[in-house]
Amino acid sequence: MTILNLSSALHEKQLKLATGYCCESCGSVVPHSMLELHPIPLDNEVKTGSGASDILVLCTLCHTHLHDAVIPHELQRSAIRIRPPEVMDNINGILSRPFT
Repeated sequence: MTILNLSSALHEKQLKLATGYCCESCGSVVPHSMLELHPIPLDNEVKTGSGASDILVLCTLCHTHLHDAVIPHELQRSAIRIRPPEVMDNINGILSRPFT
């Protein structure tokens, strides 16, 4: 199982590019510097995601809203379930590479 290293700038940029620099919540296309990675905790424990089904790419506004509104994890994963297959494949490919 690959554990996402959020400090890997290269992987972070690749994950944002995989969505077309598009927020997976509101659909806005924004510069990569305005996107943030949001790992979805599993089983109520705070940890980094382990795959494409555990991470969202969000604009700063949606990411802040997600934390302020305390959106349930299952609802967060609903955005992943509608993710286009090619985006899911790209993200899984990125997450399968070693982090540096």
